[in-house]
Amino acid sequence: MMSNLLLRTFFFPGELVCSALGVTEPEGRMMLRTLVDILVWNAVVLLLAVLIFG
Repeated sequence: MMSNLLLRTFFFPGELVCSALGVTEPEGRMMLRTLVDILVWNAVVLLLAVLIFG
C-alpha cells in the first residue's frame, strides 16, 4: 500500500505532463514520463542540497 503511494508520487510529474500533452502511445508516454521525472526529481534534490549545504 505504502509502496504504491510512493510510486504514484514519484511518477506524478511525468504523468501530469504526458496527460497535458495528450501522449497516448505507451512507448512515447514512458519515454517522456521518464525524462520529466528525472529532470524534476534532480531539480528537487539539487535544491535541497543547496538549502542544506549552501
